[in-house]
Amino acid sequence: MQRTSRVWGVSAALVLGAASVPFVASPALAAAPVITSFTPAIAGVDDTITVTGTGLAQLNPVVKVNGLTATVSGTPTATSLTFKVPPDTGGGKVSLTNAGGTGTSAGDLFITPPFSTVADISGTGRTTLTTKNSLTVPAGKRALRVWDAQAGDRVSVVIENPLPSGCTYEIGVYDANMINLGTADCRRSNTGWLETLTATTVAGTQTLVVNNLSSSSGTVDVTVAKIPADVNLGTLPLDGTTNSYSISNAGQNGYLSFTTVAPNQKMSVKVSDASTTIFGCCGLRWGLYKADGTKIGSSVGNASLSNLSLATAGTYQLRFDPLEMRSGSFKVSASLTPTDANLGVLTVDGIAKTVSIGISGQNGTLTITTAAAQTIAVQTSAVAGSLNGTDLKWGVYGPAPSTTRIKGTAGEAFLDAVKLPKAGTYEVRFDPSGTSTGAFTVTAFPVSDVDAGTLALNGTVKPVTISAAGQNAYLSFAGTEGQRIALQTSGVDTTVFGCCKLSWGLFNASGRRLGGATGNGYLNPVTLPAAGTYQVRIDPAGNLTGSVNVAAWDVPPDVNLGGLAGNGSSTMATISNPGQNGYLTYVNGTVGQKVTFKATRASAAFGCCYVQWTLKNPAGTAVKRWAGNASGTVTLSQSGTYRIYVDPVGPRVGSITFTANPVS
Repeated sequence: MQRTSRVWGVSAALVLGAASVPFVASPALAAAPVITSFTPAIAGVDDTITVTGTGLAQLNPVVKVNGLTATVSGTPTATSLTFKVPPDTGGGKVSLTNAGGTGTSAGDLFITPPFSTVADISGTGRTTLTTKNSLTVPAGKRALRVWDAQAGDRVSVVIENPLPSGCTYEIGVYDANMINLGTADCRRSNTGWLETLTATTVAGTQTLVVNNLSSSSGTVDVTVAKIPADVNLGTLPLDGTTNSYSISNAGQNGYLSFTTVAPNQKMSVKVSDASTTIFGCCGLRWGLYKADGTKIGSSVGNASLSNLSLATAGTYQLRFDPLEMRSGSFKVSASLTPTDANLGVLTVDGIAKTVSIGISGQNGTLTITTAAAQTIAVQTSAVAGSLNGTDLKWGVYGPAPSTTRIKGTAGEAFLDAVKLPKAGTYEVRFDPSGTSTGAFTVTAFPVSDVDAGTLALNGTVKPVTISAAGQNAYLSFAGTEGQRIALQTSGVDTTVFGCCKLSWGLFNASGRRLGGATGNGYLNPVTLPAAGTYQVRIDPAGNLTGSVNVAAWDVPPDVNLGGLAGNGSSTMATISNPGQNGYLTYVNGTVGQKVTFKATRASAAFGCCYVQWTLKNPAGTAVKRWAGNASGTVTLSQSGTYRIYVDPVGPRVGSITFTANPVS
């Protein structure tokens, strides 16, 4: 009885005690916590946030920001709790889970993006996708807008009506872990677009940052749009047929797929009828990609790609990326490229050979065999069919087995001075652009430079004739270190060479060009850097032929032409050697002095304008220049000795008289 009585006694005590002690519900029966507010609303990593509400002091509290667990600090009370902002969060809703359940804030906690502080933020809020937000952003401040996303979501951002306009706003998008998905830092017009961003890998709240880079407050309209997944446009036929495709959602990309069953194939692709009113020249980017994402080739707008290498059998994609807000239709044709056409043998004898490439996407090859090193020229002409303009690219390659290009060009052209470095087999390869086909004529010429003999340095004219297409010529002379050489060409037939299609120059023994000109021209004295053999090389453009006269002079140093008195008396300056210059000295110069310098009685060879004279100050700086018989008054800026430098144009010689008169 005693055992029973004690048991009942304990039970009774418990029951009686329940009437005198406040009832505490078991954790399973506690009410879920309620978050009514938190402060501050904008924070950085490790900042302390204070939450207010009810039911906050229950067992095992777990706080999360945008799904990321934060550290609770201190001891929660029923109405207050504090925590530290965790790293790597992009901000969003605050949730509290404890023994009573989970409560979530109605508002968002905004987290400062990288390289910014709380003081940088002005204006926060939640945005609805595809809804335009009109933002006011103070100078140098950032506005934040957030929205919720699922893993794999992609967005683009439209910017409109920025004030101030131009490069005023920088925009960026960050995922739930504050990882940057894309940034645009300069909007050059009143409408901008942040291209389709990298897809996020985590679900949660994402953040748009709009940064006003200007020194004044401004406004801007911003729309965040979710972009649908890339649209599968189907299978790309490889039979050359043309098919129409379209992308109808702004910001969306698309792709065509195809599979090859054999390795080492080539293909060509053509995009056409992409509307220029929608895509412009460059508003549709496209390219061919391997299954692992490696790009094989790319272009923009209406264009063609040829000889795209499909090294392995497998699946490939032709991807299309309309820029900005563009969407629309376009046509595509593709075909596997046939084996290069063997166009036969090209003999280096000046005999024309007509060949043709008749299959779209096909290339062609002519073979040249030489028994020794040789220099040749190659010309294409009579290009017909759809090979318009520069649609026919071509060049010389080799020697086999090398595939190195020696020289190349496009269209109807003359390829000059192609050096075949050794005996062997070379190829002239032809690559029509896109799907172009047609016929053309090819001619190869043997080229050997003409040794036109020795060039005297006394002004004796040396005629040089070039009679074979692609041929160059050279004249030689022995020079000494420090020697000054002037050159002049004349007698060039301008009906053949025009102004500029006969180039010539002075070269040293190692092939370094020391100076030159074109057509009928003159090379001012060049100082030779060392003793040795020098050449004047003459190079007609293309396949032009003709003759030219060359003269050279050994030019003495500049001659001292004497003093120039400042009393109006005259001094005659005489230049006797072609190419030579001279100088007169005026020693009476004082700062602030006004002096009239005058030239008269220029020789007939100097005419009105073929002798130039320059006044230089004591520092050697040119003060003023004149030509022929002329005069001018100069206010001297320095005291000391001034010089007048006399420079006949070309190889002219003669005399000219100078006076100097101070002006009171």
